[in-house]
Amino acid sequence: MRSSFPWHWLLALPVIASVIGGVSMVVLAFGHGDETLPFDTERTGKLTTNQSPSVMRAAARGLHARAHVDAVQGTLELALEGHSEAPSLELHLWHPTQSARDERLRLQRISPGHYRGPMPQAIEGMNFLLSFQPEGWELGGYRSPEHAAIEFVPST
Repeated sequence: MRSSFPWHWLLALPVIASVIGGVSMVVLAFGHGDETLPFDTERTGKLTTNQSPSVMRAAARGLHARAHVDAVQGTLELALEGHSEAPSLELHLWHPTQSARDERLRLQRISPGHYRGPMPQAIEGMNFLLSFQPEGWELGGYRSPEHAAIEFVPST
């Protein structure tokens, strides 16, 4: 009696899987490759550092900030503490793998040390950088889950 099992498929399966895996890797590599990092940030192995003069200037001025997102109005309100009289601030949001989601927002001063601006809908997974280029400083931000806020501190 002759077996009806298709042995040719068993032999071809590793070759087909290798081709599909290789094509998938090429698509992922070209579609989601490493993007250039913003400003003076550098990637050292798996560690990202930001030891730039602009971050050091922010630390010397004693700058730090906390921002709250108002989902109802679609705004971001930011309280800045330290020595700065900026009439407006720039908030740069960038996604680590999807550069199409990157945005730059202008926050206007509404009172001394308080700023407000529009906020995009999706900020999950975003990195934040607050700056005022005429004074030459910038602050890196991170999401604070316990306070539902975005904290901006010098990363030195």
